[in-house]
Amino acid sequence: MAPVAIGRIIIVILLIPTVILGYLFIRDHLEAKKKEEFRKYARVIAEISVAAELYREDNEGFLAARDSILSDEGLTLDSLDAFRDRLQDDKREWVKIWDQVKEITDSLVDFHQERLKALPDSSADSTAGR
Repeated sequence: MAPVAIGRIIIVILLIPTVILGYLFIRDHLEAKKKEEFRKYARVIAEISVAAELYREDNEGFLAARDSILSDEGLTLDSLDAFRDRLQDDKREWVKIWDQVKEITDSLVDFHQERLKALPDSSADSTAGR
């Protein structure tokens, strides 16, 4: 075999694993980025849902809380709508999102319930000592 042919074989042998590793790295990176994006939107949806419940009697308060949540995450209502539209037809992705929303919402509700338990009981009659 000629030295040039051996050189080509070595290059191909080295190139194939490099391409495969590059593909796997890029695939994993894109998957991690997608999971991060899903987690971000799930967290925002959950926080807005809890805010809607906390401010159910105060529309202005809810709108301020919603806008604050969106702003903290660098999102807008339009970006939330665009995310929804992008996933509208993919039922598997929606299931993933709503599973995360449920998990985060449960966690937030537990947190708020524990916080409320720690507050002094305001249901006691304030005139009892008179």
